[in-house]
Amino acid sequence: MRNPNRSWSQRGREGCWAGVVASGTLAALLLGGSANAQVPDGFADLSARLGSAMPTGSGIGLGQVEAGGTNGDVYAPNAGSFPNQTITLMSGASSVSGHANMVLSTYLGRSPGSSLVWSWEALDWLQGGFLNFGAGAPLLPPAGLKVFNHSWIAGNNDPAVDNDVMRRFDYQVTRDGSIECVGTGNGSGAGTPYLMSSQFNGITIGHANGANGDTIGGGRDGAGRMKPDIVGTLSASSNCTPQVAALASLLLETAATDPSVSSNPDADDPQVIKAAILAGATHPAGWTNESAQAGATRGVTTRPLDFEWGAGYVNYDRSHLILTGGEQAPSTSVPAESTAERLGWSRTTITSGTSRYWRFEIFEEVDEVVILATWPRVVAANFASWSMMNIDLRLHRVDGTTLLPLSGDDGLPYFDSGTVVSESDVDNVELLVVRGLEPGEYVFEIFRNVGATSTSVAVAWIIPETMPPTPVGDINGDGVVDGADLGLLLIDWGNCPAKGPCNGDLNGDGMVDGVDLGLMLQNWG
Repeated sequence: MRNPNRSWSQRGREGCWAGVVASGTLAALLLGGSANAQVPDGFADLSARLGSAMPTGSGIGLGQVEAGGTNGDVYAPNAGSFPNQTITLMSGASSVSGHANMVLSTYLGRSPGSSLVWSWEALDWLQGGFLNFGAGAPLLPPAGLKVFNHSWIAGNNDPAVDNDVMRRFDYQVTRDGSIECVGTGNGSGAGTPYLMSSQFNGITIGHANGANGDTIGGGRDGAGRMKPDIVGTLSASSNCTPQVAALASLLLETAATDPSVSSNPDADDPQVIKAAILAGATHPAGWTNESAQAGATRGVTTRPLDFEWGAGYVNYDRSHLILTGGEQAPSTSVPAESTAERLGWSRTTITSGTSRYWRFEIFEEVDEVVILATWPRVVAANFASWSMMNIDLRLHRVDGTTLLPLSGDDGLPYFDSGTVVSESDVDNVELLVVRGLEPGEYVFEIFRNVGATSTSVAVAWIIPETMPPTPVGDINGDGVVDGADLGLLLIDWGNCPAKGPCNGDLNGDGMVDGVDLGLMLQNWG
């Protein structure tokens, strides 16, 4: 193992592997389980929609980190089981880990084109193998490694150790642009272990009946945040984590190759990928982020995620649609016309005490609108301190360029249920899920509260497509009443055929005459 001068040891106990690192005790736990699908994850929908253009994770390398057995030498998958992958052992010789085999099989089942895999033992990865706990800066990842999978958790009794490890983790995400997918526990009501699932800048993944709960305090950074961020559709966290990691790989390949986004350097930003994954999640019956549904705070929450499901169930197709919807820039003041398409995202900077705005219009009631914002914490290069912006996410009605509230009783005529204001003071994600939104023009806003080091914010959304009503006289349905429609009306001039009405009979009286022409001219243009 690396870092031989650091005092630590390992021992097995009830399926977990414990080790001593400096003054704190770390326990790396295998998150086992079978891979039986519970609900669809949108992979089949994405494959059916794209056909031969389906991404496979080509060009996206995986870092697989695994708990390593009694002596730290049982952490790697069996290379012979994966003939299309080159597996590089990063923590020395290893016997075959059945858990590592299972995790990699789940990942490659969704991302078969990921041909390069780097394999670490968890405690080595935390120490000299990568994060360099207690030493210098984290190592640089090998060229081509974009996504890390952590199907393990850890426990420790020393908050100073926890903080050092997790600051290094979040620092590395921002420095290297890595996507870190981290599993949380399997036991219902088990709570969130601080290492590693309490991270800020990666994605914490659970399963529908697994561990949940706020991050712990006791001197640790960021107490009271909600985890997991999202849940997979498989039966255990060990499989749900590579399920989400594979989606990240497909999105990264899409960001590099799809014409809709390949020229945009923001498309592969880890917070943009995270936003697309979380905003694309589907919401099971009973999903809630605890906004009040009556009274003065109707539609307002300080708890942006569901306590059990996070943002919801992972959905490949919806997240891919968000990313390929393209980046849509915000305005620094309320825009006078629509700036947000039905699917899309943005990566924007925002100064303290200011807002960014996007505007959209819907023409009929929609079942659900989803808008999500996420941003990283900023860790000092010496890991001695950190800061994080405080962002609020809001949805408004708009009249001209005047914003009108939707919270409280003001929103009763305009949406059936859900959240129109998300304003956690501790989380680095805010989420609006609005159900039964009425036709009209709306603006969603991110507002940055005063303070903290500035960084970018990633925003992603799904707004169901609606069509504007066809103007009277638009016979050919192109949205404009013009000479083409006039020509069609004149073809039908006179009595309509006995078989049925003709297209030019705009008032439905069985005749195409001057009355119909007058209706057309009223809507000309």
